[in-house]
Amino acid sequence: MMFIDLVSKFVGDDGAEAYSYISIGATFLHDHHEVYRRVGVEKLISFGRDEDDIRRQSFNRPAAPMECLCMDSSELPDQLDDCVGSKKKVIWLDYMSYKDRRVQLQ
Repeated sequence: MMFIDLVSKFVGDDGAEAYSYISIGATFLHDHHEVYRRVGVEKLISFGRDEDDIRRQSFNRPAAPMECLCMDSSELPDQLDDCVGSKKKVIWLDYMSYKDRRVQLQ
């Protein structure tokens, strides 16, 4: 809930329609569901490297327009403008693989 409160603070006076929310999301997209329901952000994007996870995410997404993309976190910076255009962005990055965390941080 603290994370959702923090996202609410980012959205603030500009309103949820001015923002997009992007994260790795995992299979059940818990963070996306909460950002959608409690904050009201409708432009949601999740990404990951595993195609099976992306298929599960597509099934579990909180709203039909949400995008579930198969890509590595290293590709995200080059894809941001294509994904969300001029919207303001809230991005939550987590480890895609615990064993590769040093590479991911770099």
